[in-house]
Amino acid sequence: MNIFNRVVMVVLLLLALAASVVFTIIPVRLLDVVSDAITLLAQSVQVARLVFVLIGIGFILLWFLLLVLELWRPPRRTVRVEKVSGGQAEMTVEAIAQRVVYRVDQLADVVNVKPRIRAGRGGVDIDLDLETTPDIDVPTKTEEVCAVVKDVIEERMGLRLRRIRVKVRHAPYAEG
Repeated sequence: MNIFNRVVMVVLLLLALAASVVFTIIPVRLLDVVSDAITLLAQSVQVARLVFVLIGIGFILLWFLLLVLELWRPPRRTVRVEKVSGGQAEMTVEAIAQRVVYRVDQLADVVNVKPRIRAGRGGVDIDLDLETTPDIDVPTKTEEVCAVVKDVIEERMGLRLRRIRVKVRHAPYAEG
């Protein structure tokens, strides 16, 4: 029912937006229809046209704002734990990031790790900015990091991992 309500609201807002655009572009038709109401603005047709254009622009902005607010959803800050029986559990994105940093930081040759975690309906996407010592074997270290992240996310936390992306950056060589 929620999807039906959103679709109906979006269609109505699009119709209202289109009607406001038409009334703003062609206010003369509207002036003819409501000419009795314009007697208060009888000083000139230009003033009445300007008033209707301003009202039309106001309605256009209102409909556009409502449309944006209806379609925009804030990013999810929690992820539902898949492997829970008899209840429901959710984890915050910050807790997931903290745990990933803790586990990946323990690996040899890892200097620093910064995760970016996006929660979605199908699981989590993880982007890691990994700083390593300059003399590592990049493919091997990347596989090791991916295996650790997969173990932490899927086995220890019970979440579904959709994607891991690792960006490796080397720390500067020691001088001397």
